Amino acid sequence: MDRMYVLPNSIDFELFKPFPKKDNKKLRIGWTASASHMVEIFMVKRIMRRILDKYKVTFVILGDIAREALNNLKDDEIELHPFVDLSVYPLKIASLNLDIGIAPLRDEKFNRCKSQLKWSEYSALKIPSVVSDLEPYYCVEDGVTGMRAKTEDEFVEKMGCLIENPALRSEIAENAYQKNYEDFNLETNIYLWVDCYEDCSRRLRVYRQKAH
Repeated sequence: MDRMYVLPNSIDFELFKPFPKKDNKKLRIGWTASASHMVEIFMVKRIMRRILDKYKVTFVILGDIAREALNNLKDDEIELHPFVDLSVYPLKIASLNLDIGIAPLRDEKFNRCKSQLKWSEYSALKIPSVVSDLEPYYCVEDGVTGMRAKTEDEFVEKMGCLIENPALRSEIAENAYQKNYEDFNLETNIYLWVDCYEDCSRRLRVYRQKAH
């Protein structure tokens, strides 16, 4: 292999559409997490325990994290939703009526090679988020299009800042939406895939001609 293509994860804004915002009695903090995020579970448990001890919020998880893994959280503090089919996934996230999203990653090589997709999904639904300060989220401008946190203490601090400041939540949500609409929009980024496939097709034809 003498060439590699890296294409940005992009959002279909025809699918990811925010629902009209409802006022929640308790702010709802969301985390979409598959079983691959079990490496983050202990960090998340510690962060959320500190948040829940200070604020009246509900921790909402969409994914397949087992309830038993969250044994330091009480039933009235947490809300679990199983993953749904991809065809209704955007609607499901929108229906959760989240006030804040989180995207924590443990600092390891595999996670450094991930993309910004989780932040983009939150942003497309106008949900402000706190993300880990690692390579996938270097596109997030701290305090403008999201909050970046290096440590658990910073996660707690920046989540608290969003919890206490509804105007900041709205401002970051709108900024993040616009940033993703401009830079991670499937409608405008589709040409990258077209160029990639056309280049692969040309190179394949040349290879076959040389082989004969």
